[in-house]
Amino acid sequence: MSSCDAGCVPWSWKSEGWRVVAEAGDGRTAVELAIQHQPDVAVLDLAMPEQNGLEATRRIVAEVPATRVLILTAHESEQVVRESPGCRCAWLPSEV
Repeated sequence: MSSCDAGCVPWSWKSEGWRVVAEAGDGRTAVELAIQHQPDVAVLDLAMPEQNGLEATRRIVAEVPATRVLILTAHESEQVVRESPGCRCAWLPSEV
């Protein structure tokens, strides 16, 4: 699952064995699709319309506990993670 417009999942992910089960253009739809498809991994952006990535992550891990969420973002503030209790996420500096 990707939180982007249809068709933006990198081709390389599809060719490397990832099976994309759904794509969403906003956080609210990403949550609905995660509940419906129960993926192993949901790939979200931090900044999404309708519902931001942290709130979507909270809802996904509450509704589909087996799903792990990977948040990809250009946001560089560790404060975002500190302010996100219950998200089960980690922060990596942009140099990684």
